[in-house]
Amino acid sequence: MQLQTEIERAVALHRRGQLHEAEQLYRSILRAAPQHFAAAHGLGVLCLQRGTPEQGESWLALATRVNPGSAGAHHDRGLALRSLGRLEEAIASFDTAIALRPDFAAAHYHRGNALLRMMQSEAALASFDATIALKPDHFAAFNDRGNALRELNRLEDALADYERAVALRPDQAIAHCNLGFALQDLGRFDEALASYNRAIALDPALHQARQSRGTLELLQGRMTEGFADFEYRLRSDEGALDPRLRSISYWSGESLGGKSILVYSDGAFGDLVQFCRYLPLLVAQGAQVALSAPARFHRILGTASLGVRSVSSPAEIGTADYRCELMSLPYLFKTELASIPSCVDHLARDPERTERWRKTLPADFKVGICWQGNPARNIDAGRSIPLTAFYPISRVPGVHLISLQKHHSLEQLHILPAGMQVETPGPPFDDGADAFVDTSAVMANLDVIVTSDTGVAHLAAALGRPTWIALRYVPEWRWLLGRADSPWYPTVRLFRQKRPDDWISVFEEIAAALQEMVASRPAV
Repeated sequence: MQLQTEIERAVALHRRGQLHEAEQLYRSILRAAPQHFAAAHGLGVLCLQRGTPEQGESWLALATRVNPGSAGAHHDRGLALRSLGRLEEAIASFDTAIALRPDFAAAHYHRGNALLRMMQSEAALASFDATIALKPDHFAAFNDRGNALRELNRLEDALADYERAVALRPDQAIAHCNLGFALQDLGRFDEALASYNRAIALDPALHQARQSRGTLELLQGRMTEGFADFEYRLRSDEGALDPRLRSISYWSGESLGGKSILVYSDGAFGDLVQFCRYLPLLVAQGAQVALSAPARFHRILGTASLGVRSVSSPAEIGTADYRCELMSLPYLFKTELASIPSCVDHLARDPERTERWRKTLPADFKVGICWQGNPARNIDAGRSIPLTAFYPISRVPGVHLISLQKHHSLEQLHILPAGMQVETPGPPFDDGADAFVDTSAVMANLDVIVTSDTGVAHLAAALGRPTWIALRYVPEWRWLLGRADSPWYPTVRLFRQKRPDDWISVFEEIAAALQEMVASRPAV
């Protein structure tokens, strides 16, 4: 009877938010009765609320062992496991909760959320559908189902869910921000801007909304406003910043004469290639510059030719007078469309490999192709292209297609349409520790590179090779709108979708341009 009174008091304290007192009482009960289900369950939930999910998971695991028939305990353990990044185990806990109580809307929702984090967007939809069927006014389910649909490039469906989320909770800034994403992807730019502005007005601390507004401004060529707003990505990422960097002052444009600066990048390879052009501007100010980037990219980036030291992590440099994120340099140098620095010819070239690949590759007109980015990156939705879409260019007389694709979607090479042939360079191709060294050597022997919006596009363009990029209806911000050239790369030609998901007309246009290029090639 006394334990029952104490657990009732602990639960009451917990509900009133008196967490310290509730924790002490839960622990006292568990010392007296180590298998007490309600105390273990309550203490586990309290630990989650206090931001200690590892302890919470331990107590909730005990609760599920003591009472395996408690759907609530399995659900709450799933929340703890999700917080710890143990997503498959979290889904198993949510599944158990749902098996015990099929109408458990929260378990369906959190299961979908975990699947979404695992990039299993299609599977997540079923869980969000189940949540909404049980609770038609579930704001978070509509919002997250919109996220899943957007990752699947089902933009109109995503838009409808975001609109429903905004209608349910017009006070939620994240819903307006997500609505802005969908509107921007659909080319409804004025409405997207209004949604971002509304999100910022509701929650000025929602840095994602500022960053997203920045991408829209940059897409429209408004560099000053765009790069200023784009800086808010740094505030979103502060928690993930290497602790060793936080002790170094962030560079805001101070004189660099005789000073050292560590430039770091968490971006993809394409970002490294595009923005390394700013490093010579730092060197010109008299700075000792170190670039922190993954070791596999050091050789191809060729930073030594720029007077820049490459390191694999901040620990390698020890300390520096200043630090700066690579993608902040356009903002700090006040970049406008007319003042974009030229793409410095710094990328590494290996003459021996270039000659070796020249002897290996066919003699006819060679077109390098790449169709898939990294599917693990959210921004890949809509940018990658089915290999079969390249079929029209394979029919251009005299053209030989060479695959530059690595790692992802190589299985598409085995299901080509009749008459389409794509040559692969073979096992030695970029198999070493240095990424893209063979790719650059192959590119040196190609007549043109046709690619989706990937790191391969940046590499080919930075090497000065003729580079044709097939872009989705609303491309990433760096490719701007309504133009066939790029101020970032002089040898790039852009081919744009005129309607969402329409790759057919894009590749028909590319095939026609390629036919002209082949016809104008001097006879050998």
